[in-house]
Amino acid sequence: KKHADADRVNISLEKLQDAVSITIEDNGKGFNLRKMESLPLRKEKLGLMGMRERTEFLGGNLSIITQPGKGTKIIATIPA
Repeated sequence: KKHADADRVNISLEKLQDAVSITIEDNGKGFNLRKMESLPLRKEKLGLMGMRERTEFLGGNLSIITQPGKGTKIIATIPA
């Protein structure tokens, strides 16, 4: 809600054979992922890089699918 300007958000949690997956999908304004990933990391804001680093620290991976005007889908998969 803070960044997406969305009126619909779907969150799903799924137990896979050897992992747990959470998917967050909205119909918000989306963004240019390459541009966002190239911005410097600020100490007080972890943002996308923080999400990715925390997921990888747990042995998982984070996928971000977005484009301006098309909403955003974030999938975090972490070994169980």
